[in-house]
Amino acid sequence: MPNAPAHSTRPPLPRRTARIRDVPPRESQRQQALKALAAGSTVTAIVRALSTSRQTIIRLRDAASRKTTAVQSPPVQH
Repeated sequence: MPNAPAHSTRPPLPRRTARIRDVPPRESQRQQALKALAAGSTVTAIVRALSTSRQTIIRLRDAASRKTTAVQSPPVQH
């Protein structure tokens, strides 16, 4: 049996230690998207206009909705 080399000729692959997140949209695009959502534009229309992903616009919409709900909700009394 031939002896196997003590080490590989290829460099090791880097370990994936953290998930790479999408870069957040620029502030101006974020503001444009929120204004368009408030005006009643569809997510699809905003995606096309800003050349971004559908998921990004949905995240912005949901985050804005959570902030608005948190501000408008009265305190819960027990």
